Amino acid sequence: MPGGGSCSLSTPPLLISLLDSKSRFFTPHTANMLGTLCTLITALSYPSLPAASLTLFPPSPAELQADRVSVVCVAEDVPTGLAELSWLLAGNPLSSGISTASPQRQPNSKFRLSSILTIQTAHWTSDKDLSCQVTSAGSTASKSIRQSDCSR
Repeated sequence: MPGGGSCSLSTPPLLISLLDSKSRFFTPHTANMLGTLCTLITALSYPSLPAASLTLFPPSPAELQADRVSVVCVAEDVPTGLAELSWLLAGNPLSSGISTASPQRQPNSKFRLSSILTIQTAHWTSDKDLSCQVTSAGSTASKSIRQSDCSR
């Protein structure tokens, strides 16, 4: 919200003055806090927002020659910036080898998240379901992939 911004809901007058970049109350810190507050208000006000759209990208064939491979998950149209992205292998949560970027606002005011999971090639070639799951504003989206789903 640097440079001023707005909430998507009916914004109280005091909040409007805080959002104005010319206000003596406006600082980058208050702008970030207010942006988070607006996102939280939106999330709580609309608990049944549609789930995100997920796309999974498998490892390249060349990667399969290495000890480790990377799978990428891109979540678009995430309802809010307060989102949790997780990876599961055969239904079991993974906690290491995950690099997830901060949510980025899309032109439609929803958010985009991307995450890279790096796992041992043996886990990928075991042909177990590898899932990316995104939860935001009470909605959960999940998409799975396995090696046999991918053409060589």
